[in-house]
This record gives sequence, C-alpha cells and structure tokens, in this order.
Amino acid sequence: MTRSRRAATLAGVAVALALTACTATGREPAASPSPEIASVPSVTPAPTAPAAPRVLLLTSSDDVAPAHLAAQAVLEAMAREKGWSLRRLAAGADTLDEALAEEPMLLVSVATGLGASITQAAAAHPDLRWVAIDEADVLPSTNLLVIGPRVREDEAAFLAGALGEPGSVRGTLVRNAFIHGVRFTCPLCWVFEEGAAEGASVETGTALAELLLVRYVDTAGAFPSPAGDGALLALATRAVRVAGSRAGFGAQALSSQPDAAGNLLGELQVHPALLLAEALPRFLAGEVFGEPLVYEIENGGLGYAPFSTPWITPGLQANLQEMMGRLAAGDLQIGVNPETGEEQ
Repeated sequence: MTRSRRAATLAGVAVALALTACTATGREPAASPSPEIASVPSVTPAPTAPAAPRVLLLTSSDDVAPAHLAAQAVLEAMAREKGWSLRRLAAGADTLDEALAEEPMLLVSVATGLGASITQAAAAHPDLRWVAIDEADVLPSTNLLVIGPRVREDEAAFLAGALGEPGSVRGTLVRNAFIHGVRFTCPLCWVFEEGAAEGASVETGTALAELLLVRYVDTAGAFPSPAGDGALLALATRAVRVAGSRAGFGAQALSSQPDAAGNLLGELQVHPALLLAEALPRFLAGEVFGEPLVYEIENGGLGYAPFSTPWITPGLQANLQEMMGRLAAGDLQIGVNPETGEEQ
C-alpha cells in the first residue's frame, strides 16, 4: 500500500471512529439543552395623578386698590392650601372666551368691568363656578357668587359723620345718616348742610363748597357722588379736614393734590377679602347665595381704613372702635332708612 492510500484509509477510519463513538453505547446522543430565556417581571404602570383643579383669576391691569389686592391674596393662599392650579388673566375683550376654553373649576373676576358679560357667561355655563367681586350689573345665581360693589351707604355715612374731634364745625352734603354720626360723637357740634340734585356734576360740588367755606366749617363730609367728590376735593385744598364718606374716597382721590392730602381726616374701607374667605368655601360646598354680599359693618365688610393722621386722637379711635362694635352687635341703631336715608 502506498503511503498516500494508507493516509487516506487512516483518515477514513478516524472519521468513522469519530462518527460512531457517540453511539457506541447504543443510545441516541443527548440533545443540547436549549438556552433559557430570562423572564422579565411585569411592571404595573403607576396611576396617573389627577390634574389639579384649575382656577382662573381675572383682573384689571391697572387695578391697585388695596382692598382688591387683599382679595387676590386670599384666593392665592386658598389655592396653595387646596392644591389648585391658579392662573391670572388680564381682563380684555376676549378674556372670557380664553378663560372658558381652559375649562376651569372656578373663575374669579375682580373689578374687570365685564359685569354684564359675566352674568351671561355664567348662565350659559351652569357647570362652572363663578365669583364676581366689585363688578357692576352682575346678578347672583346658583353658580355665581357676587361680592359688592354695593355698600350700606347709611352705615358709611354714619361712620364718616362720626369722625372729627368734639367742638368742630362741620359741613355736609350727605343725607341724615351723616348727621346722626356727627351727633353721636359730637352732640354740640354745629352742622351746616348744602344739597345737590341727583347726578350733579363735580363743578356743582365745587360751587357748593364755597357756600360751606363762608360759614367757616373746619370738617366736611359728602355723600358719594360726583358733586360730593368735587366739594370735598375743593374743601381739602382750603385747609378743611375731609371725612371720606365712602369706601375708596380719600388718599387716592387727594393724591393728585399733595397740598390737600394732609387734610384727610379719615376714610372708610371695604373688605372683600374677608367676605371671600368666609363665603367661598360655603359656595364651593353647594350653598347658594341668592343676593349679592353687601359691604356692611355686620359682616365685617365695612369699616375704617387705618388712620394715618394726627387729627384722629387715640381717645377718638377708642370711641370709634367701641361704636363699631355696638353697630355690629345691633346695640346701636343709625336711625335712618338704609334705602332712602329718611328718618325712622
């Protein structure tokens, strides 16, 4: 056998041995185990947190009245406490449409001038809750809470009349409640009264101020009106102390006349923040307020602004606070009809 054939024969034997070695025992070769696939534990998706209730606050961009800023602060604090999402919108022609597109839980407007539109929108969207603060021409409904702008004018006039030190000579362009306030704190004061027709102008009030000046009045008050404002502004520039007879009159009205601001005897202040903090939780719980919440002493919505003038002595302040307490408790009556101002 040649060397090459022998090598081929040995190779064939080797291959045969290699192929039959696994079956020498007569058993089938064991199958190779299949690779195990690692099992991945199933993960349950975490539940999505519900979206925070959305609250929209509509305001006027130029409104810096302290009472309105305080009401906004109350709403912001309540939103933080309740976990609401609060967003502010500047009032404009399309503000309500923009607000409604966001589908809020609550919509609060503060002195935006959108009064009639708010009433209509609230009626068209009864599923939404609305609060209108100091908005004219707004009527409350089951889903609309109205705060202000009405003030108990009899109480406001009485409080204004009560300002001033005993012995002052006072002039007034206000109805009987002011005079009753004067008599409460100063029974011996002289009171001169001049009247103006309803709707009279600021210029008319300025002319009436001259009639009081010739009588040497040193303290003046007026019922809220254009004529009343005109008279008080004119008197304040002539060293006559002014008792603001309505919320909002006083330092702001006199700010354009720096020489008159020091003659501000005192002014009244409304507190929509207090009414909002007390009424909003009840309103959201389903209580219906069929009438607007009026600023009055009894509900804490009306009182004196902080005194910052030397004309109000500590003794007078104490007397005024005692008087306020008696009015709130019903122990002291103003003595005039709150609607007509007539004696009763």
